[in-house]
Formats: sequence, structure tokens, C-alpha cells
Amino acid sequence: SFFMLNIFVGVVLYTFNEVKMNREGLLLTKKQKLWIEAQRLILKFRPQSRLCTRESKLQRLLEPLVTSRYFDWFITTTIIANIVVMAMEFYNMNPGYAMVCNVLQNVFSGIFLIECVLKLLCYRLRYFW
Repeated sequence: SFFMLNIFVGVVLYTFNEVKMNREGLLLTKKQKLWIEAQRLILKFRPQSRLCTRESKLQRLLEPLVTSRYFDWFITTTIIANIVVMAMEFYNMNPGYAMVCNVLQNVFSGIFLIECVLKLLCYRLRYFW
């Protein structure tokens, strides 16, 4: 009886893996499969919407900066550095050490404020909708 149970479980797993490899649903009709393929193609070729409208000269100047990969990397590095500085704080810190941590956090806050202002000037309110 244990041997038969193992054979049954093996057959079920084998069938499941075959269906999984096939990646086509057993319960889908041909029209449904075509519809799914059409949806995959539509999602694959989705046009990207432009957030910056380039209405003013300032927006045209800020768009390359705000959308650049280097700007994103700089902001990401700043976020990580800010996390490290916040993790370095502890109870009963030396006053000089606490002052350095506070100054660094103020610098990071200034960088984040500048990022916010630049993105708001470039994207206006479209960035949030």
C-alpha cells in the first residue's frame, strides 16, 4: 500500500511539472489563450509617458539633470549614507560626535530638499498623479 501511494504521488508530481513547464492553462479555450498573448504583447510595447512637459525654458534645462542615471545614483547613495549616519547614533554620545551627526543629517536634509525642489520645478504636479 505504501508503494502504491508513492507511485500515485510520483505521477501527480510528474503531471504537475509537465503542466508547469507547458505554461498553458488546461482550462483555457483557444480564444482565451490568444487574448492572453495579445495582452502580453500590449504590455511589452507600452509607451512611456513623459512627466516633464517642457513648457518653460527652466523645465527644458532641468529635465536632463532630473532624469539622468547619475542623479538617481547620487540620491540613492545619499539615502544610504543618511541611513548609516542615523545608525551611528547611540545613547550618551560625545557632544562633538553628536554635533557631527547633526550637521551631516542637516546636509542630507538639504540635499533631499534640493532634489524635491528640482523635481517639482521640472515635473510640477504631474509627478504626483
